[in-house]
Amino acid sequence: VTYVFRGEQLERGLKDGKLRVRGIMMQDPREPELVLDRPVEVEEGGVLIARGNILVKAPVQSAPGSRIPLTLVSLEGKIILASERVDAALVALGPRGAVEKFDRGPVQLRGGIATTILDLDSLARGVSSGSDPGKTLTWDDRLDPVKAGPDSLRLYLDTARLVAVP
Repeated sequence: VTYVFRGEQLERGLKDGKLRVRGIMMQDPREPELVLDRPVEVEEGGVLIARGNILVKAPVQSAPGSRIPLTLVSLEGKIILASERVDAALVALGPRGAVEKFDRGPVQLRGGIATTILDLDSLARGVSSGSDPGKTLTWDDRLDPVKAGPDSLRLYLDTARLVAVP
């Protein structure tokens, strides 16, 4: 882990709405959940880790030209989407790890999902029809390890540790 942060530190760092992770950042494990409640533009991705739930309440979008995607990781909780747009890979680990949609509104997810429990019902309600974008899941090819370039961040998970290799 590159840096351990508290929720208020992340809030201060997002004053301008821009996020620059630059590696792996883990929320202080004593904090119960990570909440993203205002719009975020990801200029430089990386990995944000929380021990508990991650609640995405506002749009999280990649900045134009951003080469490294954002990955959100919940070690023991859920990733709950309450926003209409999320550009991130979502990883929910542990026996209760889940990715779900909070409400019936549309969601456009650009990234990937790795989870113990995938709540397809909540993610599929309101699937697109006609000109309404509705709910979509689009693969972000910046996550493709085969296409990995010099700026890629590769993660290796095992039961004892999380290792990042630039």
